[in-house]
Amino acid sequence: MPAFHPSSATRSWLQARLEQYSDMLASFTLTPLLQEQLRHASAAFRIALQDGANIPSSELVSLHTQIHAHWTSLFGTPTRTNLTLNRIHLIREFLTRLLCEEYVSYLPSSFPGMKSTRGILKSTKTLEEFRMREYWIDMGKRMKAAEYLPEFDNSILELFLDISQSRTKVELYTSSNGKSHSQVDFFIGECDWKGLASMLKSDKEVISKLGAFHARGHETLNQMLEGVERARDEVERLFFEGLGVTAKAKACEAERETRRRREVERERARVESQRSRNGAKGFFRLEF
Repeated sequence: MPAFHPSSATRSWLQARLEQYSDMLASFTLTPLLQEQLRHASAAFRIALQDGANIPSSELVSLHTQIHAHWTSLFGTPTRTNLTLNRIHLIREFLTRLLCEEYVSYLPSSFPGMKSTRGILKSTKTLEEFRMREYWIDMGKRMKAAEYLPEFDNSILELFLDISQSRTKVELYTSSNGKSHSQVDFFIGECDWKGLASMLKSDKEVISKLGAFHARGHETLNQMLEGVERARDEVERLFFEGLGVTAKAKACEAERETRRRREVERERARVESQRSRNGAKGFFRLEF
């Protein structure tokens, strides 16, 4: 049987299959038999990638064919499944990052990335962070322009989320061009407790469903969701008590009323000052 000496193109194919098998093992709860097939094939493919490896090419093809047939009998084609899962993970990360922006002022100090930035999407301290920010903005704009809507909607359905609400979050983000757009801070600043309560209720469900898609290999994202959940709960604790609002919420209302009165007083003083200046000008013109 001829030995297998991979060409450049074949090495690329082998590497792609290895990455595919790794994704399968990381993203699913697989049957023991399929896990063993994937591990055995991965080991053989790694050996084949080494210089001077002597593995029959027919054996490698057979391993991949067996995995493909086994996987298809359980889940469908591996390629389609991987593309679908990668898209869902991408949408899940996008929505998680949007939630981070919403609750950025209340995230715990131990939150991943907190030492470098108070907002996961706002930081441009490094080139990589800048590229990631631009990437998410571009992705949001594509959704808004309906270029990505079918894939987005399908992923949202798979995550068991509300399509309309999810699109609204994308609209808010893209309209701000990636800058902070915390609706939480807006509702608190306006003392709109009804709006805040509605948002907290909605986000609680979103966080729960995003967290339910808990795949191995996404530990950082899972930690981000845990941090956002704690931040949401903290906002609820600070501003709501039973069916009413807390003393802190009432203090916010008093502070907002004080600001409003000061603005009214400043405007009244400005108008009076303008009238005085106009009157003085008229007096001098008359005497002249």
